[in-house]
Amino acid sequence: MPKTTPTRTRDRNPKHVLPARLTVSVAECAQMLGIAPATAWHLANTGRIPSAKLGGRRLIRLADLEALVDSLFIADGTDTDDAAAAAAA
Repeated sequence: MPKTTPTRTRDRNPKHVLPARLTVSVAECAQMLGIAPATAWHLANTGRIPSAKLGGRRLIRLADLEALVDSLFIADGTDTDDAAAAAAA
């Protein structure tokens, strides 16, 4: 029987699971919103999207990004939850 080297198996139940990301970069924000990076930078620089500088990177909390998108739909009157409720009534 040939000698085999033991194989290293990955732990099926890892103890150190990283949580989901809390922030994104301005470039990632632009990509997520489908807008130009310059527009995302403008929104961050003017405070329309709250951001913070950390170690040379400007980061945007996903919660703030979601709040911006929610405010756009509510202000526009095209909130999809409200439209679905109205259609069902």
